[in-house]
Amino acid sequence: MGMISFGRRRKTPGAAALHDALELRRRYGADAEQWCETGLLGAHDEAKRRALEEIRLALRKTPAT
Repeated sequence: MGMISFGRRRKTPGAAALHDALELRRRYGADAEQWCETGLLGAHDEAKRRALEEIRLALRKTPAT
């Protein structure tokens, strides 16, 4: 019997989230986190919210230039 892991999330962002985080950094620089937070405030769809949370995690791991 396998383990069920409800509500368990990835500890590292996926490749798509890293790509999106780098694109946000390129466009907005140090303000990329603010743009991501604004998106999270307006996201009503759970899938979009999870994607933005993963991008926010990736932004924490990518340095602002």
